[in-house]
Amino acid sequence: KKSLENLSEKVEQIQNDEKFTEIYLRQWRDKLENLKKDLITPETIQIHQHDDHITFVSKLTVIIVEPKDLFERTAGNIRIDDNGQLMIHGQWSDHSAVRGKGEYSSGQYRFRFKIEELDSDKWAFFGIVSKNVPMRAISISTPTAYGLAGQDGICLSGIYQKTNTIQYQSDMEMNDIIELFIDCNHQIIRLKNERTHSSHELNIDINKCPFPWQLLLGLCCSAGDRIRILPCTYIE
Repeated sequence: KKSLENLSEKVEQIQNDEKFTEIYLRQWRDKLENLKKDLITPETIQIHQHDDHITFVSKLTVIIVEPKDLFERTAGNIRIDDNGQLMIHGQWSDHSAVRGKGEYSSGQYRFRFKIEELDSDKWAFFGIVSKNVPMRAISISTPTAYGLAGQDGICLSGIYQKTNTIQYQSDMEMNDIIELFIDCNHQIIRLKNERTHSSHELNIDINKCPFPWQLLLGLCCSAGDRIRILPCTYIE
């Protein structure tokens, strides 16, 4: 009889543990879903959960941090909104440019941007420029500028061309997330579309684009085109 009572208690404990585990996992599923919805918000969020008593969920850490850079200066028909995280093209269809606040002379940096609005011409520019060069509304003709644009365009030290040796073909669409990787140590930049996984790299001539570098983004085609700089997200 004693053995049966012990067995009954163990079965009841296991059932309670399973219910707890199910509730635990459901709560985490809800938290992750909310974090996904809030991915582009500027708030800093840190969630840490560790439980040594659940063997198959050993560790889960989700961290969302502020953007590494913010938009700061403009030229042309464009404005900066949402505490420096959003650039919005104005009412006229002309070239406009935005620069970041940060300065980069060494190390590696990864930035992510979401194209929230983009008209049918699908033109936007993502690149870098030397800090000491004056602002220009036409990003692709700014001296020292390097980067990649819509309509298969590339910019090499302020010279814009559509015939290029890196076989670059633009595939940007509205709602795409674009990653710009800057490697000061090896003097390269790389643009990646997270939806299509296409990736293209440019070598930077440091004599034509001296340090420090800054982010340079451009829009030109339609009122309301907008790009947001995203926070960095890590899941461990």
